[in-house]
Amino acid sequence: MVYILSRLLHGVFVLLGVSVVVFGLTWLTGDPASVLLPLSTPPDQVEVFRHNMGLDQAIPVQYAAFLGRAVHGDFGVSFRHRTSALPLVLERLPVTCG
Repeated sequence: MVYILSRLLHGVFVLLGVSVVVFGLTWLTGDPASVLLPLSTPPDQVEVFRHNMGLDQAIPVQYAAFLGRAVHGDFGVSFRHRTSALPLVLERLPVTCG
């Protein structure tokens, strides 16, 4: 029983570490809005995008929101497919695990 609990606790720390890395990668190239939007996007629309995506908040606040959504299974919307990202992840999961 102790072994199982220690492995579960270890797994929680690993998932937390992975979440920090994944979140940090969004900021690796600088402002995510400048990466996601075309260069010709007017500044006022960039600000609206930042506000809608929560990029105008402090980074710890953004991370807490990111973690909260991930825990609840909300992976957001795919920019490429314009649909919920969770079904896309679940669709590709068997190939990833197999």
